[in-house]
Amino acid sequence: MCGPPATTGAGGANVWTYELLRVWLPELLGELPRGAGFRVALRRATRAGARIGVPLEDFGVAADPLHRLTRRDVLGHNRDLLGAAAALLP
Repeated sequence: MCGPPATTGAGGANVWTYELLRVWLPELLGELPRGAGFRVALRRATRAGARIGVPLEDFGVAADPLHRLTRRDVLGHNRDLLGAAAALLP
């Protein structure tokens, strides 16, 4: 990843309802009182390459190389950032 922050979020999750969790874990999860329910966002993701298998959670993805935002990035729709990222493509 080429970007301005040193790390970024691991990205995206699946939203599961309590009722769906009850389908998978019926022995652990009972009915909630008065028809209550909730949703939870879950995603398990791991790294690839030299860090294969290491979870992304809590760490995010490290930018390598780090791109410092320029004036043209701020005023010109990330022009220099996109150029730096494109230069990394084979």
